[in-house]
Amino acid sequence: MTNLESLQYPIGRFEPPTHIDSITRTQYIQTLRLFPGQVRSLTTGLSSAQLQVPYRPGGWTVRQVVNHCADSHAQALSRFKLALTEANPTVKPYQEQAWAVLADSQNDNITPALEMLSGIHQRWVILLEAMNQEDFQKNYFHPENQRQYTLDEILALYDWHSRHHLAHIRLALGQPELRLELAFDYHLKTFQSRSNTDNGEVSSQTIFHYRQQGSIVTAQYAGGGILEGQLIGTVDEAGVIQMHYQHLNTQKQLRTGRCQSTPERLPNGKIRLYENWQWTNGDQSSGHSVIEEV
Repeated sequence: MTNLESLQYPIGRFEPPTHIDSITRTQYIQTLRLFPGQVRSLTTGLSSAQLQVPYRPGGWTVRQVVNHCADSHAQALSRFKLALTEANPTVKPYQEQAWAVLADSQNDNITPALEMLSGIHQRWVILLEAMNQEDFQKNYFHPENQRQYTLDEILALYDWHSRHHLAHIRLALGQPELRLELAFDYHLKTFQSRSNTDNGEVSSQTIFHYRQQGSIVTAQYAGGGILEGQLIGTVDEAGVIQMHYQHLNTQKQLRTGRCQSTPERLPNGKIRLYENWQWTNGDQSSGHSVIEEV
C-alpha cells in the first residue's frame, strides 16, 4: 500500500467477509451503536480551523467527513427499510463527492450532522436487533455497481465504513494511532451486571473481579444464578476484550461461551463494558449484556 493509499484507507480497504454468523452481527451492531458517541467525542470543542483540516492531501476535511457520515448512514438506514419491505428493490445512487461540497457539508456548525447520526443510529440499532436470520438475507439491487447486496453484506460494510471514517478524523487531528478511546486498565476492577438478554445467566447479583497482566485479562465471577465462573481473554489497544468463559450455575450445569467486550468511559471515569456473547455449549444461542465498574 502506498503512503497516499495508507492515508486514504488507514484501516485497509473493505474486504467482504466470507461468512457472517450471529456473534459477528452483534459485533457489527455494536460498532454502529457506539459510532455517534465516538464521533462526537473526537469533534467536541474543535475550532473552525481544526474542522477545515483535511485528513490527507486532497481529501475531505473533518467537517466534510462528519457530514458525509450523516448523509451516507441516512441512505443506509433507508435502504435497509426498502429491502425489508420490498422484494429486491432498486436503490438510487447519490454523488457523494458532489454532496460533500454543498454548503451544509462545509459549514463549521457540525451539530446538525452529529444529531442526525445519533438519531439515525439509535433507530438503526433498534431495527437491526429486531431482525432475524432470514431478514439479513434480504437484498437490494445497486444500479451503479450492477449487483445485488444482502443486508448482511451491507451491515459488514457499514461496520467498516464507521471505523474507516473515525480513522480519517483521527488522522486530521494528528491522532493516527486509531484508538477509539484512551487505554483501559482492568486490573483489580470490580464489575456488576446491569442488563442481559433473556437467554443469559448473569444477573444484577453477579459480580466480576478482574485482573490484568499486559494484554491478558482474567476474572472470577459469581452471584445470582452462578455459583462460580472464570474468564480469560486478551485486550487490544482500544480496550476491547476477546474472551472465553465458563461457569457452574445453580443447577450444577457447566456452561461455556465466548464474548467480545467493548469499553466505554463513563463521565465519572468508571468503565462500562458492552458485551456480545455466544454460548459454545447447550443451544449455542447468542446475546448481549452490559456490565459496569462499581
